[in-house]
Amino acid sequence: MILFASVLFAAGITRAADYHDHAHHGHGDAAKKVEKPNIFGWDNPTGVMFQLKLLDNAQLLLVDRDDKDKKYVPVWQTILVRPGIESKLRSEAVAALVKLEKADTTAVLVKGIENAANEENAEPVI
Repeated sequence: MILFASVLFAAGITRAADYHDHAHHGHGDAAKKVEKPNIFGWDNPTGVMFQLKLLDNAQLLLVDRDDKDKKYVPVWQTILVRPGIESKLRSEAVAALVKLEKADTTAVLVKGIENAANEENAEPVI
């Protein structure tokens, strides 16, 4: 598990460094293009959450998500609590989590508040 996290962390730093290098060389609109990140290990929600934390908001919103597949729960949870995400997208995340977790809105929001309390950079959910 530690090796897996180390590999993901190194890959994330490499991607972030590449993005940083390209974004500051004045290549016009091409420099602002954000590539869709590749998320690995969908069968390991903890590993997925780790990878999502390495992404900025623009990259996070490019990650595949679907309200019909439980493997995307970590993506929806991250969108719900990430600072700077539009309220429209937070509402979409709540609706998806209600559907995927077969829970009511209140339960999803309470869980989001609990998760946000555990995140040092999280924004209030409500």
